[in-house]
Amino acid sequence: MADARRQPGGAVIARMQKRAVHTAVGVDQMDNVSSTSEAIEWWKDLMLEWDKLPNESPPTIKYPPYVGEALYKEVYLPEMLIYSLAPPLKQKDDKAPGSWFRARQAAVNLYSLEEFGLKEGSTTAEPRLLFKLVARANHSNFPECTECRNNRMEKEQNIASRAPRDRRDETNAKQVAHVRECSDERAVTSAWVREASRSINQACSRHPLSEPPVLITITTLWPHEPLTSADTQLALRCVVGG
Repeated sequence: MADARRQPGGAVIARMQKRAVHTAVGVDQMDNVSSTSEAIEWWKDLMLEWDKLPNESPPTIKYPPYVGEALYKEVYLPEMLIYSLAPPLKQKDDKAPGSWFRARQAAVNLYSLEEFGLKEGSTTAEPRLLFKLVARANHSNFPECTECRNNRMEKEQNIASRAPRDRRDETNAKQVAHVRECSDERAVTSAWVREASRSINQACSRHPLSEPPVLITITTLWPHEPLTSADTQLALRCVVGG
């Protein structure tokens, strides 16, 4: 099994480097940063911690259910106040503003552009394919797996202690790596299921149709992760020969 704490990939490192540059130049870069652009980047950073399924149709990002107001007040606001070069998006009643929710969709568009590239002939920065956000249960039989819980608590501690940005980015990178490990394990499982499906179909085709059908169910090798719709869990009615 891969090490869940391995170093993040190039996109995450590039993002960290960009943030480091912002921190180094400080006020000199304020003209290039707005509350909206920072909110979009915040959402995209968060999406890196979610489950990316680019081979789904449509391509999907699955996220653990959250309460928008709680996420806004408990994570977005304090992180922006500590780490951002621009003030957070706010409205007079202190509730999450519509601009913050719209920034989420803008982040989806940006993430899609980075993943799939520009749609041919587009003059409006339209991605070739667009991710769809889908709420899902966490990748565990429990409300939260141990690794996710540890990283979440570390993130909360970073906010409470006003930890420096490099510590915040380190925590985020650990969660991104953990999610990638889960995705890698699921890919292995999915490949096994597809091969098992092919083998069973070949076996079934050799049996006489007069024999009674038997329900054969193939379950995932990774018990806390259901198969995706692209790798639909198999429940094949297979004819057993005598």
